Amino acid sequence: MPGLTRDLSFVGVLAGSEPWRFITSAFVHSPTSLLHIVFNMYILYAFGPTLEGALGRVRFLLVYLLSAVGGSIGVLLLSPLEPGWFVQVVGASGAIFGLLLLYVVLLVRQGQVPTALLVMIGINLALPFFVSGIAWEAHVGGAVTGAALGGLLLLTSAPGRDKEAVRRRAMFWPGLVGLAAVLLGLGVFRIVQVLGAGAFMLTG
Repeated sequence: MPGLTRDLSFVGVLAGSEPWRFITSAFVHSPTSLLHIVFNMYILYAFGPTLEGALGRVRFLLVYLLSAVGGSIGVLLLSPLEPGWFVQVVGASGAIFGLLLLYVVLLVRQGQVPTALLVMIGINLALPFFVSGIAWEAHVGGAVTGAALGGLLLLTSAPGRDKEAVRRRAMFWPGLVGLAAVLLGLGVFRIVQVLGAGAFMLTG
């Protein structure tokens, strides 16, 4: 449905006036990049249940959505104004890379990173060099966001039910809000820097 894809895709010049695109772009995909969506969905199928089980459904969903936003922020920060900010960006790559890098951070703490996971990351990193139309900027943005979320999880994880452990675990939610605020701040700053404050009143 080209019209729906157009309305939900991320477009830099419309990011200020249509902010829902930061997230909705992760739920549509180009029909001409079937290989790309196959890799994304395979990764979600292979590693998603394990992560969801470890994080819980709510945290897993929030990580996915924030990583999607991080992917869109990556496009704003790393793409040139022309043509980058006028191109429709779609796909779950930012969110997928966020999950992958979060998983890597958690596994590094345990001293083991499966080879299959590294292979999946390598394949997705290499895809933009062989398949045209893939926004590597979204990969980077999602990956950095996921790694930051992984670090937050490590910092706020603590076993036991003593007062200090409970307090430390409770810090995850303020930390999550803080990270979301950082992403919001980066997005607003970059939009104003490139387009000016009037970008928040533009319409598509």
